[in-house]
Amino acid sequence: MASGIFNWENPVWKYLGRLADAILLTLLWAVFSLPVITIGASTTALFYCALKIVKGEEGYLIKQFVKSFRANLLQGTIIWMLCLGMGGALAWNLWFFHAQESSMAKVISIMLYVFAYLFLMVLHYVFAVLARFDSSTGNIFGMAFYLSVKNFGWTLLMITISGCVAAISIFVFSGMLAIGVGLAALLDSWMLHPVFEQYLASRDKTLTETSSPGA
Repeated sequence: MASGIFNWENPVWKYLGRLADAILLTLLWAVFSLPVITIGASTTALFYCALKIVKGEEGYLIKQFVKSFRANLLQGTIIWMLCLGMGGALAWNLWFFHAQESSMAKVISIMLYVFAYLFLMVLHYVFAVLARFDSSTGNIFGMAFYLSVKNFGWTLLMITISGCVAAISIFVFSGMLAIGVGLAALLDSWMLHPVFEQYLASRDKTLTETSSPGA
């Protein structure tokens, strides 16, 4: 009985280990996001570590986090600033047209809500894609959009989880703030990992078929 309790393969220890990982990842993300402008690089590092954990390749989380943060500081910051600009523009236009009474304004508001949801979908992928793939900023956004639409079911679930974690942290249990970001990233990565692997497999198949004789 005792040997079972102290066995590191025991589900209880695995759960506590993931809990500790979520707390550490949340703390690292918060510290490295303090200048605000570095949130993009910090979120990329967060997903880099979370994806490693999901794949069973976790090592020293702090070392891995810092490594990814440094490697993606410039591109992550550029993507973050672009997202901030797009999000701000959408929010302002939604506020402006929502306050109008005309029928045209209502139509535009509906269209803006659709764009806002698409933006939210991309936002749930873009930094994870940057953490997983080495490509140009335009390709990162394109890949994030493609994968978010292609895997709409998983995307909807990720948005729901993020919303629930945020709501619990704000309205129910403030202690969730100590674990919320890391927990959401781990849950998202659990869904993103097979999505990325499927994408890589389909791309490799396409390349093989294209390069074969007579193709």
